[in-house]
Amino acid sequence: VELLDDIKSFDCDKSLVVVHGYTDVSNPIWKCVAYDIEDGNQLWVLDCPVSKYKPVFVKNACILTTNEGEPIIVDQTSGNVLYRNNVKGYIAIKGFEDSVMFVSSDYKQAVYFSLIDNSQWSVSLDRELIGAAKHGSKTLIVDKSELKCLKTENGEVLWTKKLGDAYEAYPFRNGIFVTYKEYFTSRTSYGTYFDTESAEGVWTAIGKNIFKKPYVTSEGDLLVNYDGSIRMMPKPVSKTEEGSISDIQMPDPMKNVNQIFEKNASQKDSENTENSEKSEDKKNVKAKDENLKEVIPSELPVVSDSDAGW
Repeated sequence: VELLDDIKSFDCDKSLVVVHGYTDVSNPIWKCVAYDIEDGNQLWVLDCPVSKYKPVFVKNACILTTNEGEPIIVDQTSGNVLYRNNVKGYIAIKGFEDSVMFVSSDYKQAVYFSLIDNSQWSVSLDRELIGAAKHGSKTLIVDKSELKCLKTENGEVLWTKKLGDAYEAYPFRNGIFVTYKEYFTSRTSYGTYFDTESAEGVWTAIGKNIFKKPYVTSEGDLLVNYDGSIRMMPKPVSKTEEGSISDIQMPDPMKNVNQIFEKNASQKDSENTENSEKSEDKKNVKAKDENLKEVIPSELPVVSDSDAGW
């Protein structure tokens, strides 16, 4: 796909959505077009100018803002406008599983909007929004100086953490990973994994530069710093999120039965081996059979189900 003008931003999900146009310092106007990711055919063109910011995807929806900052939600494949709000001055910044986070153009307010029931709430920001993560009933947002944990339902602040000077924030495990310094000119940087439970942090690494997003491994969390250091952080043990169900290890109902059959088979093999090693002539075998008949009672006692193991 080739465009005649400049590509300002783009992103890809079920379709490739491109924001493009001619750069005009005094009055830049950007257009939005979507392409099929299989064959590159054009799917749709939005009939209104959009902002320069990259699109955000939630399920089958593409979230954009107009050139005046009005939130607009479009179907990815058809281009049909599903929702539009005439409130101006916002940027779509982060998509979650069923909702989206907007931020005001002056970065003083973040707005959470649910695509399920259209519910929304807002929270004030001290400085520029760095990142956000949603985990069940709790949402974490990081601005340039502070981390907040809020109730997803209504935006109530549960706890806050002063960071100093934050640079990167990534959704991670059951929380968020943040790399920050105590102050701008500090030569020491910190990388902390915060879960939704408290502001104390699960683990913290210290470096001389910015940390990249950790990698989850079976042994722990692999963490890389731009100063060249690589380390393995301890595997965290987080509490189960509200509403989720932990894995339950059920006992094998056939375990005891299989053990009985294996025991009987082993005994039978042992008896066969013993009989073959101590084989006698037909006369002795017949005598042995007569003796066995005397040992085996004519009537067997009744055995209960519990004694039998059933």
